[in-house]
Amino acid sequence: MLWKRGVGIIIGLSLVALATSSCRPSEDQRPSATIIETINRVDARPQPTDDWGLATAGLEIYAGGQVRTGPASYAQLQLLGDVVRLAAETIFTVKESTPYQERPVTWLFLQEGRLWAHLAPDRPHEFIVETSSAVAAVRDTRFSVVVSPDQTTLVSVAEGEVMVTAQGQSMRVVAGQQVSVKPGQPPPSPEPMSEAERQLWMVEGGMPEPTSLPPITTPTPVSQIVPTPAPTEQLTSTPTATLTPTPVPEEVRIPCVSDAAFVADVTVPDGAVFGPEARIDKVWRVQNSGSCPWDDGYAWVFMSGDQMGAPALQAVPATAVGASVDIVVTLYAPPIPGTYTGYWRMRSPSGEALGPTFRVQIVVPAPTEPAPRPLEAEYWLVPDRSSVDASLKECLTLSWHAKNVLEAYLDRVPLQGENGTLTDCPCDNRDDTPDTLAHTLSVVKPDGGTASETIRVSVSGSCPVGPGIDDFVGNWVNIDPDASGMTRLIIEKVDDELVTFHGYGSCVPADCDWGVIRVPFALPALVGVYSFDYKKTQIAVSLSGDQLLAEVFDDYTEADGRSDRTSKYILQKSR
Repeated sequence: MLWKRGVGIIIGLSLVALATSSCRPSEDQRPSATIIETINRVDARPQPTDDWGLATAGLEIYAGGQVRTGPASYAQLQLLGDVVRLAAETIFTVKESTPYQERPVTWLFLQEGRLWAHLAPDRPHEFIVETSSAVAAVRDTRFSVVVSPDQTTLVSVAEGEVMVTAQGQSMRVVAGQQVSVKPGQPPPSPEPMSEAERQLWMVEGGMPEPTSLPPITTPTPVSQIVPTPAPTEQLTSTPTATLTPTPVPEEVRIPCVSDAAFVADVTVPDGAVFGPEARIDKVWRVQNSGSCPWDDGYAWVFMSGDQMGAPALQAVPATAVGASVDIVVTLYAPPIPGTYTGYWRMRSPSGEALGPTFRVQIVVPAPTEPAPRPLEAEYWLVPDRSSVDASLKECLTLSWHAKNVLEAYLDRVPLQGENGTLTDCPCDNRDDTPDTLAHTLSVVKPDGGTASETIRVSVSGSCPVGPGIDDFVGNWVNIDPDASGMTRLIIEKVDDELVTFHGYGSCVPADCDWGVIRVPFALPALVGVYSFDYKKTQIAVSLSGDQLLAEVFDDYTEADGRSDRTSKYILQKSR
């Protein structure tokens, strides 16, 4: 969750947790914040388990819920009667908002971006903003918190005062001041609010133009402030001035958070096998990942699933913050075969479920039966011919059979089923004509042993050398733009043995479309015939380098009266 990085800071501060009433209502039933205004794209997760969705006015946010604003976006929320405004590209989490205490408390975690808080001075409200590098605790004030990309936290105060805490030290920031806290460092002395920050307050934060700023004094860290001791009695009669003790700053109280994290399954991994009614001592190793120590009242509780004879609740030994503890639960395997799963979780003294849900899963096997006698493996590899002639483009077909085997491979490729075939053509996907075609069938027998069978078939002749079908495919254009007759020929591949011709001839005002005919792929030339009402046109094409040579023979009908003719063209592939 987003607030876990900030928890480490709170632990280092040794802050006292805020007290909560034992009869407080369920946080799942009470909203912690309400969105009252959005501009442009604003998303929200009303509860921690929800997916991100579009946020609108009136949407209620519960403890652990989140809100984020997109670029050029804005949102305004109400928390216990006070208002928080979010700048663009901001993400924050509502960790806690408790109106039912004597002094209401709101606790936010700012992951990135900027928020402005406007707290009413006439209403008590403990307000805490936590980032990855600092904690700002305020009362009855107006302030802003910014988290930059390097996780530096900037706190600026418009009215009232803010106590900024980091690395075990606290610093008071008053109206007109700001403090910038870098990750892993204590807060430095406050500085006057920068002009850029003042302008943002006036434009975005709603702060009126201040007439003057208070003088800046070097504050003393809160951890070092002590009351001035009372003056000792004087023995002379000279009157002495009465000294007023320096007041001790009021303690900033930030509530601790209870949480738990999984470390390891010490015993009984998921799927462990146990006999019927066997005793099982399941041990989980769990870390106290929150900021509250585990003492009296923390318990390991059965949630759901199969309880397997275990107690419903088991006390947890005292565990310091950050420490781990081994939790042992004794279960008993059910008498009936099956898979059984029980779900457990840590519970706080107030009844709150902590951390993830843990589980224990066992298997009670069915009674074993005598293993059947292993079947004898059957496998063979048979060629359809004893030799292959590459010059005739012959191909080899292998039939394979593999039965009663654990695994089967043909040339190291896993096989599926009991029977199949493989075709191998010596002129396909090879640079040179091979002398032999060799293939191996390998199997793993039921007893775990291995066996193999290899077939070798000799290859005679050489693979034909010449252009392939893909070399003819393309849009071929006559290199003479003023030529009569054929102007363009489009050749497309149908399969490895067939192409199509789509020819065009010179006509006015546009070329004539001769249509599409199917042509067998046969070297040295591809020959196709167009049939028109008044003639037949035979086109024979061959490759010469990167050019296409086309010889066109027009055979006119007697009714047409024209003499037959032969034309030759050179065409270039269009890029």
